[in-house]
Amino acid sequence: MKKTMREIVGARGSRNQDLAQQLVYDAMDADTPERMAALISQALKLDPENVDALLIMATMADFEGEQRIDFLRMIVERGAKRLGKKAFKELVPHFWGFLETRPYMRARQELAEELRAAGRFEEAPVEYAEMLALNENENQGVRYHPLPCLLALNRLEDARSLMKRYADDIKWNTVFAWCHVLERVLSADEPGAKKALAATREQNGFTEAYVKGHRK
Repeated sequence: MKKTMREIVGARGSRNQDLAQQLVYDAMDADTPERMAALISQALKLDPENVDALLIMATMADFEGEQRIDFLRMIVERGAKRLGKKAFKELVPHFWGFLETRPYMRARQELAEELRAAGRFEEAPVEYAEMLALNENENQGVRYHPLPCLLALNRLEDARSLMKRYADDIKWNTVFAWCHVLERVLSADEPGAKKALAATREQNGFTEAYVKGHRK
């Protein structure tokens, strides 16, 4: 039988925490925004530190820009504190394999996405890199997002390292394929760029119009 995080690290959860998490799951399936808000309110009364509930609240409150980034950082910090230092030692690199860690990982992803959307390309890859270190199985599919940031910063070695780590993705994923083309261009490897471009066009003929800005 697969062990839970609590069994491995000796963490204790309260009944209120468990009930609050179930209310959050119910809120995710709610038919109306009003029903969702009511369930999240109930969850936070039972467990004010519930990470998923705080994430949903951030969306419902329409936080934007710096305010949203600051709020997400707070949620990530609270999520890490709840998991405890032992979890970050004992559960790596299979973090997503434990239900208790997933709210934290979802919050971390939201923060990374918000940083990337805000053009904070120095900060976003740090979040993605730490998520990949925590969970090598990469269940959340975050590896596609730091590549454009790294290329925009001309951090070619870091981009190459990430593409090497997930080398098979270049064959089927359009983000990796086009980033491979751009990496060769930035590396001043014209023959390599032409070869990569030909392979990318064959793999996906629809993306080029968006890359060139002909379509939005």
